[in-house]
Amino acid sequence: MLGMRLLVELADEWKQLTFQLGAARCTRTREKWQAKLTVEFHAIEKGLSLGAPRLGFGEKRILQLIEDLRSYRDRFSDPAFLAHPIATVRGYIAFNKDRGFEPALVTKALRRLESEQPAPVAADIHGGVKPVRKMDLLSGGCEFERFALTRHSIRDFSTDVVTREEIMRAIGIAQSSPSSCNRQSWHAHVFQGMAKDELLRFQGGSNGFVEAVGAAVVVVGDLRNYFINEIHQPYIDASLFAMTMMFAFHGQGMGSIPLTTSFKRRRLREFRKRFGIPDYQVPVMILGVGHLKEEFNVACSARNDVLKIVTFHQVVGV
Repeated sequence: MLGMRLLVELADEWKQLTFQLGAARCTRTREKWQAKLTVEFHAIEKGLSLGAPRLGFGEKRILQLIEDLRSYRDRFSDPAFLAHPIATVRGYIAFNKDRGFEPALVTKALRRLESEQPAPVAADIHGGVKPVRKMDLLSGGCEFERFALTRHSIRDFSTDVVTREEIMRAIGIAQSSPSSCNRQSWHAHVFQGMAKDELLRFQGGSNGFVEAVGAAVVVVGDLRNYFINEIHQPYIDASLFAMTMMFAFHGQGMGSIPLTTSFKRRRLREFRKRFGIPDYQVPVMILGVGHLKEEFNVACSARNDVLKIVTFHQVVGV
């Protein structure tokens, strides 16, 4: 019986993946092709960020990227998307020239592509790599250990209104989250007022404090930006985004609580239809957010001893 129920769930998921993954009709869909191109041009940035990259590396791949960018632009009449990949190839050329190497074929191909652009890519759009100093990274002035340990899941909020500006600030900070090949394949659906109450009652995990929650954010990952070997990656990337968002609300002196979206497929279909979540987006969690009272209770939520969750591996003889 359990096996049959699991089979039904997996069959529905298989159908969704078949039609929504980025590998399905990749070059026919704007978002899927953008994801493919982002993976390609971000590979250049990753190569340039190595300690000692080989001069002229990846020439054939970069030439193919330039051709793919031309095909994309011609198909979708979307020159704006080309700004960052073009800036990245510019960064590649400049990096090599600064070290005495002239990537002539790449330079020629890029000049041709740029000459076909309706407007030049602005000089202040940067791509490639940028220098960073250790002292700058360590000068944030925030003791992260204490900051992280004072974040709790809140179920008792004040009645203060959560503003759109506060939500947008947290989401903007969450944009700094890492993602696979910098695809940033997440989206935030924000619910307030009666729509928020309806959403939380449907989810069911906030019974008893639905009205106290100031706003709810449904965090989703976009399947169109991933390929066959990455069917679980949207959950990982969107979860990183959600965790950063929780810290961002915490940094504003607000509270949040993550609520699961682990629905069975029938319930998930109802969720999509009722709350406007497209089939190509996978719900990862709902964040309930609100302002803090002057004093309130949180669950102790004891954590396991770190020794129970760590295994060190070493090569024998090292």
